[in-house]
Amino acid sequence: MAWDIWSSIDDSFLKSCQHLDVESWFKYCIRKDEYVFCSTLWWIWRDRNNIIFNPLDKWTPAKVRSLCITYSKELKSVQQLQPAILPTSLIRDWNPPHGSRFKINCDASVNENSQLAGFGCVIRDSLEKWIKSCNGALPLGSVLRSELFAIWRAADKDLLLKIQEVTQWSWKVEFILIQRTANNAVDYLAKQASASMRKYIEWLLPSNALLGIILKDMQSHVVNC
Repeated sequence: MAWDIWSSIDDSFLKSCQHLDVESWFKYCIRKDEYVFCSTLWWIWRDRNNIIFNPLDKWTPAKVRSLCITYSKELKSVQQLQPAILPTSLIRDWNPPHGSRFKINCDASVNENSQLAGFGCVIRDSLEKWIKSCNGALPLGSVLRSELFAIWRAADKDLLLKIQEVTQWSWKVEFILIQRTANNAVDYLAKQASASMRKYIEWLLPSNALLGIILKDMQSHVVNC
């Protein structure tokens, strides 16, 4: 199966492996076409997992080849757009809001096994005090939809109307894209929700596991000040 897929994608990948060691072969293939090579490796590995965990729904070589080509194009497109999308000042560590502001962190996680998208949200103040948190699971959809849903559940109303309302309050409202390393607490909540399949839970106090993550966030903030 793997040999057939490599052959149908680009047989030069296979020809080169006949006279190169593994490390040299990887370097050659990445120089040749890193997007196609990495996507093909990924989907061959996914196909092997599918055979083991889902034997009644085996993928055809044509399907795997199609996934390889499609995702290599998407990967290349994202890589080319990334400098325009991600600012060089992208926040990498959690920081408390300034003054008397509140910070709402939200995140989403897609779980292919449960076919659910989990969301998580944590509200903290400028003293790093826990105000409120929630998490839950939705039918599988886009990550953006789930993250918007997390904002809505933190504020309670019709999704788009509530977000529009929040942005029009006399308060100063900012939406900031941050790295996952600056969003560890809600990343944990989102993954927990998608795996546990709980529809919605509000947390007035953090669990012990979540408290440990929050303390690490606070420590990283102190170290990087």
